Amino acid sequence: MHNYRYPDHCYRSWPNAAESIVFWVVVCLPFIVTGDLALLFIFAQILGIYMVDVGSELFSISDFQHRCSLLKHKFPIWYLVAAHLIANIYVIALESGRLYGHVSRGEVFQNACRRFEWHCGKLPHARERFVRREAIKFVGFVLVAALNLNLCLK
Repeated sequence: MHNYRYPDHCYRSWPNAAESIVFWVVVCLPFIVTGDLALLFIFAQILGIYMVDVGSELFSISDFQHRCSLLKHKFPIWYLVAAHLIANIYVIALESGRLYGHVSRGEVFQNACRRFEWHCGKLPHARERFVRREAIKFVGFVLVAALNLNLCLK
């Protein structure tokens, strides 16, 4: 893994969507007594985290508008939003696979929340911008978990 070969390009960030789903399900499930509520909580948690993940990227005006400005003369805006929704499903699937690899190797605590900076220092402030965006998403993930747990406990 890149974490061991290039330590100068690795850093810690906030939990991504896959890490957050697993974390909140593990933390909150003991509070939910019935199986039906547990399934509802898991489904609501996955959907809520997905919506926070997508929404934070769509409303990150500068990044999404920049991508749209490059492509809007070729595609309508609804097409670009749909493509973004599908792309986020792929990203969460990739994050889940990465997390599964850490779990299967017994390296969860060493590698959870660890990221590799793919720009390798070539894009100014990329690392800081990514960590800031991940922090905002994590606040949303916490709010989703609190709301879902509150709904399931009523």
